[in-house]
Amino acid sequence: MKSHLVLKTIFIILWGVIECLPVPAQVGSVIKKVGKGTVQKTVKRTVKKEVKTYGRNSVEKASINHAFKKEIRERMEVQMKKDGIKSFFEYGNMKVVPKLAHTRSSLVRNKMNKSGYKTALKEKRFKNDILKPVSDSNLRANVKIVLRKEGKEALNYLADKNPELYDVIVKEMMKKGGPLQDPYWNKFVCEVGKQGELIIYNLRPEARNTAIMIKGNVVRAYSGCTKEAANQSPNLFLDYLLPNKKYIIDDGKYIFEVDKLKRTTFGKAVYTNQSISLKTNLDDVRRNYVQGFKQGRGTNKDDAGHIFQHNKGGINEIINLVPMDNSWQRNGAWRKLEVREENIIEKAFAENKTVVSTRRLIYEGNSSRPSKILVETFVDGKKVLSETIVCP
Repeated sequence: MKSHLVLKTIFIILWGVIECLPVPAQVGSVIKKVGKGTVQKTVKRTVKKEVKTYGRNSVEKASINHAFKKEIRERMEVQMKKDGIKSFFEYGNMKVVPKLAHTRSSLVRNKMNKSGYKTALKEKRFKNDILKPVSDSNLRANVKIVLRKEGKEALNYLADKNPELYDVIVKEMMKKGGPLQDPYWNKFVCEVGKQGELIIYNLRPEARNTAIMIKGNVVRAYSGCTKEAANQSPNLFLDYLLPNKKYIIDDGKYIFEVDKLKRTTFGKAVYTNQSISLKTNLDDVRRNYVQGFKQGRGTNKDDAGHIFQHNKGGINEIINLVPMDNSWQRNGAWRKLEVREENIIEKAFAENKTVVSTRRLIYEGNSSRPSKILVETFVDGKKVLSETIVCP
């Protein structure tokens, strides 16, 4: 009995739809020829068949849903007529598109305000090195690519041709607990240039700063973590270093030398009044990461100290960081030496001169913690500061 009532209800709904909706000419002619009674029987038979095939609940829901949509459509048509809107297409253009445009512009404004783009442009402080897309796009400039591998093929190629780099990626970056341990990050691309250049980078947007170019014992790269950039991630190839290499970073703004134990032993920075772009501040995660990576004694005693100071654009990757006693580097002898050098830099900038600063790090045995650092500063080629400082 209940089943019969449900079928009857569904039939009434469907027949109401046929009666109320505009009927195409072809359908109208069929109804006239066969009669409404025949059509009613056909609809009833079809409903029974659909119930048998798909179940009573499915057909009931579909019918009610159809009726509900019809009701909504009729109400919208009434309102559209009042507003002088002739079609649903016109309604979409007038009602929906402006809302989407407003939403999109709001997102863009928020992005600009958050990143500081708007302020930088307004004050004309937007430096060329910030505007440039970093990493793989710049590394590939003026390089004629003759071979390209991607994903697993790229890693297989490195395993054969450059096992040292393969180990850095697979056994360090992608190992359990590493920054790229998830298979999602296995999107490395390997490209070979005509002159023997080897370029490796990651296709994932979040990791596009992770890129290097190797030729012989020279590694070229661009640092990440730029404060004004949209992508502020680090260049992991400047965290996970290759032994016995010379690193040329940011088109020669920084040069580092790394020994067989992957320790930074020498650094050089070039400062002009047009070249300084600040990096993001180190968060606790990255500070703790540096402590463990370079034998720090814990954040209660040590800081992740910049070899070249952060407030003059010093990069945030491990190649420029070593554990330093926190009081010594914040307010002690190291900070005082940095201030002396910063005063020299500011005076040179006022006179439109170029400053070159160098660091030579000295280690005891196999320790990753420097025991001494030699700091030298040159203004237009003339040495104006030279001091060796003992690290506590």
